[in-house]
Amino acid sequence: MKQLYYSHAYPHLIGTITIWGTDDHTKTYLQPLIRTQKKIIRIIMNLPPRTHTKPLMQELHILNMTNLYILRVCTEMHPFIHTTDQNNRPEHDHKYIWTVEIHEHNTRYTQQQHHYIPNPYQYSKDKEPKHAAAVFTRRYTEIWNTLPLELRTNRNLFSFKKRLKKYLLEKQC
Repeated sequence: MKQLYYSHAYPHLIGTITIWGTDDHTKTYLQPLIRTQKKIIRIIMNLPPRTHTKPLMQELHILNMTNLYILRVCTEMHPFIHTTDQNNRPEHDHKYIWTVEIHEHNTRYTQQQHHYIPNPYQYSKDKEPKHAAAVFTRRYTEIWNTLPLELRTNRNLFSFKKRLKKYLLEKQC
């Protein structure tokens, strides 16, 4: 049943979740999707409709919608933070700046080792984004900076995803 979840339901849950999703589980537009995922979990475990799903998700090692969004955003952002030489990479709007490129002195932000901030040149003087991609860049950066330092410094994408999922599962309980 878990294999059926990953082959049929999971692709629909993660499809463009980085665009329409959020790390705020109280958003009303996500509630039908959250309820549907919980129903699927109960079906997998063959349990009654009112069974609490948090321990079931922990047992099955399945992320809830909020943590699934965080996982997908961070795995999308990882190649742009830890760049490698790729010849055929398309142009993108992910432009992140190290805080040390802006200030030569220590700030509270750099002392907390939150190294990346959204590109300030993508915003107008009234702090509103010039285009939609800047909104995503800002939101992605905020999520990236909430990760522990040992995760953010992991350069290998495969091990990063594995450790991030483990971290999110631990945080989920």
